[in-house]
Amino acid sequence: MTLDNYMKQMNVEKHRNIICEYNVPEDMKKMIEEYEGAVLPFGEIFDYETMKKKSQEEPFNNKWLVFGKDGLFSFWVCKINCASGDIAYTTWDHGAEKNGW
Repeated sequence: MTLDNYMKQMNVEKHRNIICEYNVPEDMKKMIEEYEGAVLPFGEIFDYETMKKKSQEEPFNNKWLVFGKDGLFSFWVCKINCASGDIAYTTWDHGAEKNGW
């Protein structure tokens, strides 16, 4: 199932009102540009201003784009300026050992 099909199934409307200025993978840019602010059954994708604010905070320090959360313990993050082959996506849990990673 594609992201677009899933979002349609969840009744999340697609929109284009921002341009992602971060150096992240193209699929992440597309998701942000079309679905920022979406509320899902298992969490939420932040609005773009919240993404920028959270990404500047410790421990992310503009090295990770914080694009959403699961509503329980974890933030969803994407590595900024990642090289091809690097792990681009992960979660960060403030309660986990080793600083949440």
